[in-house]
Amino acid sequence: MSALLGRLRLRLRSGSAAKAVATGALNTLAVLAVCAAALDAVGWALTLGGVVLAANALGLRRRPRALRHLGAWGAARTVTAVAAVVLVAGSDAPRWSVFTAAALAALVATEPSGARLWRASSRPVMNLPGFDLRRPYARSGGLVVLASVVLVALTALGAVATWLAVVAAVGTLVDAAVVLGWTLQAARDRGRLDDEVRAALEAYAPRFMVYLSGPGGTQYQLRTWLEHLAAVDRRWVIVVRESPLALAVAELTDVPVIAARTLAELDGVQLDSLRVAIYVNNGAKNGHNVRYRDLTHVQLLHGDSDKPSSYNPVTAMFDEIFVAGQAGVDRYEQHGVSIPAHKFRIVGRPQVQHIARATTDRREHVLYAPTWTGFHADNNFGSLAHGTLLVSELLAAGWTVTFRPHPFSMGDAASRGHIADIHALLEADRAASGRNHLYGAAASELDLDETFNSSDALVADVSSVPADYLFSEKPFVLARVGQDDDATFLADFPLARAAYVAHAADAGEVRDAIARLRTDDMAATRADLRRYYLGDFPVEGYGQVFVDAVRALVDAPRTAGQQATDDDELDASELETDELDAGATD
Repeated sequence: MSALLGRLRLRLRSGSAAKAVATGALNTLAVLAVCAAALDAVGWALTLGGVVLAANALGLRRRPRALRHLGAWGAARTVTAVAAVVLVAGSDAPRWSVFTAAALAALVATEPSGARLWRASSRPVMNLPGFDLRRPYARSGGLVVLASVVLVALTALGAVATWLAVVAAVGTLVDAAVVLGWTLQAARDRGRLDDEVRAALEAYAPRFMVYLSGPGGTQYQLRTWLEHLAAVDRRWVIVVRESPLALAVAELTDVPVIAARTLAELDGVQLDSLRVAIYVNNGAKNGHNVRYRDLTHVQLLHGDSDKPSSYNPVTAMFDEIFVAGQAGVDRYEQHGVSIPAHKFRIVGRPQVQHIARATTDRREHVLYAPTWTGFHADNNFGSLAHGTLLVSELLAAGWTVTFRPHPFSMGDAASRGHIADIHALLEADRAASGRNHLYGAAASELDLDETFNSSDALVADVSSVPADYLFSEKPFVLARVGQDDDATFLADFPLARAAYVAHAADAGEVRDAIARLRTDDMAATRADLRRYYLGDFPVEGYGQVFVDAVRALVDAPRTAGQQATDDDELDASELETDELDAGATD
């Protein structure tokens, strides 16, 4: 049930519920337009059909060239074209105008198939030496949709003005010719594109790949590793399963980024030069790549915390699991997930190497860094809903606050409201007290370790943030949510042993925990847990431990494994999805 609720919440966030309502409304209006045309109610038919077509045109305002527009509200446009057929057939317009409207209906109905073919012929491949994806012209999904909207409208109006029917007929012939030309070019490009990518990759000869899959915004999970993977000093590529995500990743790095949206494209990036495949999340499509058994598959994850994502049973499928410290090994067993000990490798967490250790007893600046709500209810540990209480108590205690919520929080309407309330609190206090609080864009532009280093203490919740902050050995408050008793909470989240814990909704507990940040009697406990969570490595050269571990795997001989097969997989073409690949040619 919790998983179902999580998926429902995600769909509501993405606006799909509103889109479904709009689609239903437009389909209804289109059907009514057909009825009006059949009843010879010309005015009503034109009005209802006009509303449908106008809505389609307005939908092109955002990223008008995107292929995602092809097929959008296609049923409503097709039915509206049928209404034009009925309207023209019952008028004094030339008989051939009926065929014009029918041809337009057919063109709209074939848009989804055309979109898949066009998309496949314009695969995002960036930063790869020896490969040039430039085409003589771009195929514009928005232009095709706009043409169909205008031509259907002209055809319908041809029922009252013959000259408009002539314009519509000529326009339809031009539209069909352009679409056919683009489709033939797409078919030709698709036949050679994969070969060109393969040849360029073989010439580049990467030694390892980073494999990434996920919804929009997932690139942040890779961003945290880019610097440290580059330090391995071996050629590498980033293989991304979704086109929009590939485009976003390419903005972060000059490393080759290859979109492999289907199993066929994924098979094409498996090279003899590759030794290792690295993963930074437990994405649902990871199994598509793990099946290539001649590679060593290494899971890094993108954060180290006591949350369920850090002991997901799916992690067992990887050959190696890199963890920061012994805590990363123990939490699997503690939660009943059995993974052979030889799969784990303690390598530290290189992202924390630039976090400065506490050098003074100053207690003036505090960082409040709440996590997001998560995809599922059982993975929601965020304190943001109680953020105004937490920040109010910090302000009352005289702290200067840096507020940095998780970037995914901006994708949730309720979270955006909480963030706005906290911004208002900080703005009002800055005006009243003169304290220079940091929030909004000013805080987001800073790296997380910069906010760590400028702070004297932290307020956070169950996430990787307090685990990373532990490297500084500075004090922190852990704001807990949920109804678990203290013993259960400590068992599930051992990091809390180093924190001043408070129920996020309990003002008294929050006030007491914040007060203890200044008295601080847990320094020794934090030092012990730092070694347990982040590895017992010297500060000098701490980040090199991870780099050396990856390099050793990359330089090892290629594993003798099985050739992957598609016997029990879907046909590659069935894995091309309109939603995930919507930005392929933008």
